[in-house]
Amino acid sequence: MNATADDGVAIDSHEVEFPGVDATLRGFLARPTERAATARGGVVLFPDVFGLSALYRKIAARIAGFGHVVLALDPYSREGPPTLPDMAAVERWIANLPDDRLVGDVEAATTWLATSPGVDSRVAVLGFCMGGQVAIQSACRIPRLSACVSFYGMLRYDRRDERKPASPLDLAPRLGCPLLGLYGADDRLVPVEDRVALETILRREGKSFALHVFGGAGHAFANEGRPDAFRPEATDVAWALVRDFLDRRLRA
Repeated sequence: MNATADDGVAIDSHEVEFPGVDATLRGFLARPTERAATARGGVVLFPDVFGLSALYRKIAARIAGFGHVVLALDPYSREGPPTLPDMAAVERWIANLPDDRLVGDVEAATTWLATSPGVDSRVAVLGFCMGGQVAIQSACRIPRLSACVSFYGMLRYDRRDERKPASPLDLAPRLGCPLLGLYGADDRLVPVEDRVALETILRREGKSFALHVFGGAGHAFANEGRPDAFRPEATDVAWALVRDFLDRRLRA
């Protein structure tokens, strides 16, 4: 499928399958056409809790327009997307998803994407909401990642068990690549004390990171499918930051 990114770059995209640890995984691959741009590294895109929707295919094309090969991962390749009628169902669903499986899928996607045509082996992970949480965990557990972008990824666990043994805050001292964190000042899922805790840990450990907090924005501020949450001005600034960050970290 051919399309055009926001800035006019021609994009080629199609559905793909690739091997995971315990299953064949699915995703959506978007790349700039050879005539439009030379790819500069790859990006594994992890969507929010609702899965690989049309929104995240559009976002994959947008990032491909920056000049990168993008693999938008379907986190529900095994069971199909869940039905989540309310926030309580969302919280229960996330609590029951094993972190090892989620991070393992990112690692499988990273390995596959690193050998894809146009990728020079450098791969970043970028995620939203639950995917932003997984992105940070992956950046702390997958050594080969070159960069991490987290759009309002949750940081703290109220309790830990075999499915959720270590939160992003627990893992933060192990961050293995530069991190760009993008948060809304009014995000009830990522309160200010959690952002401060993350910054404190990363500064103490001498990690490379930048956290940007957008006033007047809450959770899901970059989700144009949610008029109640979407903040276009903050989103435009956030994407400019992402483009610059990925260009610096993945450029040949």
